[in-house]
Amino acid sequence: MGGQLSIEARLKSIIPQLTFDSHKGACGKVAIIGGSVEYTGAPYFSGISALRVGCDLAHIFCHQDAAIAIKSYSPELIVHPFFKEDYDTNEVLKWLDTVQALVVGPGLGRDESVMEATLSILKQAITKNIIIILDADGLFLINNHLDLIRGKKNVILTPNVMEYRRLCDVLKVSHNTPCNKVALMLGGVTILQKGQVDEISNGSYTVRVKHVGSPRRCGGQGDVLSGSLATFVAWSKLNQDFQDEDLICCSVAASALVKECSSFAFTEKHRGVIASDIIESIPSVFDQLFGQNKIQLIYE
Repeated sequence: MGGQLSIEARLKSIIPQLTFDSHKGACGKVAIIGGSVEYTGAPYFSGISALRVGCDLAHIFCHQDAAIAIKSYSPELIVHPFFKEDYDTNEVLKWLDTVQALVVGPGLGRDESVMEATLSILKQAITKNIIIILDADGLFLINNHLDLIRGKKNVILTPNVMEYRRLCDVLKVSHNTPCNKVALMLGGVTILQKGQVDEISNGSYTVRVKHVGSPRRCGGQGDVLSGSLATFVAWSKLNQDFQDEDLICCSVAASALVKECSSFAFTEKHRGVIASDIIESIPSVFDQLFGQNKIQLIYE
């Protein structure tokens, strides 16, 4: 880790205490842009994970043909059937003024009109006082518009192995280029490079998360991570002492949480683990890692 960054101390400051006099919204609000006819599960996994970690409200802006399916998965989610023939980006932008974090990409699909609308929203969202997490098709979209995020300290990229390779191809560097160098090439955005060992960097600080995780790679784990991360960064934005480096701390926390949840679910379900099993374990694992006023993380 470059320099000195007290991750545990920052997380103690970031994670809100539950009190009887708090109001709805005090523990954060997040939004997710994603969900298409083929992929209705991804935005659900992201949104419900955000709620399970502890944010108060989760909005999903999806294709109109995906809305009913996503609504039926959980009444806890606020679902907006945004992508349609007569869409108006202002429908999304007015809601973004009420949230602290935005996830772009889960189940979004690559329909040309959807990509165009999402890019239009992203161009305006990136100027707002919110944290933007780009995952899955959100990363595919931004590969053609890297100048939009270059130098933006409120952006987190969460590429898996193949997504990281595509990003390196666009930057014309080797697939083995360390993520701290890629982060620097992008002007200091935060990158959470997913793998057996998650590596997180903004170019100035680099952290490797050493929690083991699970050998079972089921669909939806990346969505669980994006939603979990959204809640942590939403909390950081609500903190009066917000710092750019908090995105590193929140990424470490989310990475550790999801890996430990995956490990816990694997001990119960073995080869049969699915994303819902991982989500189910979030509350108890969260308490193990972050409860009792003692944060227990493994990283270097």
